[in-house]
Amino acid sequence: MLFWLGVWQLLYIAVGQAVLVAAPADVISNLLDMMKTRDFYITVIHTLRNIIAGFSSAMLIGIALAVFTYAIPVVRILISPFISVMKATPVASFIILALVFMKSKNLPILVSFLMVMPLVWGNMTEALLAVDSNLLEMSRMFQVPFLSQLRRIYLPSSIPYFQAAFQTGFGYAWKSAITAEVMSSPMLTIGRNMADAKVYLDTLNLFSWTLVVILLSIVTEKLAAGGIRLWLNRHFPPLHTEGTSSYD
Repeated sequence: MLFWLGVWQLLYIAVGQAVLVAAPADVISNLLDMMKTRDFYITVIHTLRNIIAGFSSAMLIGIALAVFTYAIPVVRILISPFISVMKATPVASFIILALVFMKSKNLPILVSFLMVMPLVWGNMTEALLAVDSNLLEMSRMFQVPFLSQLRRIYLPSSIPYFQAAFQTGFGYAWKSAITAEVMSSPMLTIGRNMADAKVYLDTLNLFSWTLVVILLSIVTEKLAAGGIRLWLNRHFPPLHTEGTSSYD
């Protein structure tokens, strides 16, 4: 961290224009001043709400859709091209199209959902298709109840795919939601403040809000991922083979 702060300071000195690159000390001081105001916390809460709503709905619907398409393969074949189109469509295109049909305050939720859901569906579909067919055949042979199959076969084998979807999707949710806020400018959001700072060439505030986004995304991702790991280790203890004792 100190190394990159040093690089930032050297870049500031090399450019020599605060309107292009703000000094690290000035940005940190400005951020501390921002944190003394009530609007700062309201803004952060609104943006976090958008991200959590979009991400959690994408996780739930993505997993449910993966289970549905796994159970009915013809549906998976039919929707695969649609999912591929969603993955290939730029975020800006989603935002511009969505602005025609809905209010800007709900746009970040929709955009983060549209960016994360295909990823979750793809990972969880791959997880279900990768379940050991021999274990499934044996469970059917011995008439193992479905709930036992779910807990002892499907869920443990799906955990690595779920973790990958969770961690990657969380980053996507942050980037897409902030982009949507910048382009649609809903009131009292981080993206709105960044857009205003750009319009008025307020580089200090732009850097400060960018730093807020970086810090919040890192902290929230670490907290969420840590909570998921604790829950998985408690409810689905991994096999204690050599060198592997947790879901880290």
